[in-house]
Amino acid sequence: MYKVFYDSQCIYFDRFINRDRPEQVIKEIEYQTDEQFLEEFHEWMHAPDKADLLVLSDVDNKLRFRRFLGLFKEVKAAGGIVMNENREILFIRRLGHWDFPKGHLDPGEAAEAGALREVAEETAAGPLTILRPLPDTHHLYKEHHKIKIKHTRWFLMHCAGKPVLIPQRDEGISEAAWIGSGRLDEVLAATFRSVNEVLGPEISAFRNKNAD
Repeated sequence: MYKVFYDSQCIYFDRFINRDRPEQVIKEIEYQTDEQFLEEFHEWMHAPDKADLLVLSDVDNKLRFRRFLGLFKEVKAAGGIVMNENREILFIRRLGHWDFPKGHLDPGEAAEAGALREVAEETAAGPLTILRPLPDTHHLYKEHHKIKIKHTRWFLMHCAGKPVLIPQRDEGISEAAWIGSGRLDEVLAATFRSVNEVLGPEISAFRNKNAD
């Protein structure tokens, strides 16, 4: 299933409603033409009490998802889930929310290089090694009255030792911390839905390893 996040809501691209979620929290829009869809989509975005959105279409979900992404300017970003030798995860706190370190890619910069750079800049963690790629995330946001879509490439990383962290305060980061399993629930309760839904399986694997 393809997902895009906007504020605390999720936009699903699928041909059926996920029956694990109450049907009353899902609004449906049928994607027939770009013009028709955008009109209904903007109405949904400005609704005071938005429900999650299910986008229905008679074409392949992947094709429809790509068409949707093409409606907005893409902003490329990259970041990492970083674990140290003590089996702790690196989190940053920005504007009251916990998150993983990430940031915009420079023009022509590879996602792997950008992810390593952003983690180092935002937290001073290192040395870092990329272990493998993780699922991408997409979320919509408004900037100067225009809607943009941020496409973030994520990577699982290892950090040697347990270096002292220095939050990048000029980027609005108030804290950088190594979080162990004992504080994980507290931190996840104050993070973004996309972190829990898309990167949740990696966090669950971390829990299971620490339980061994």
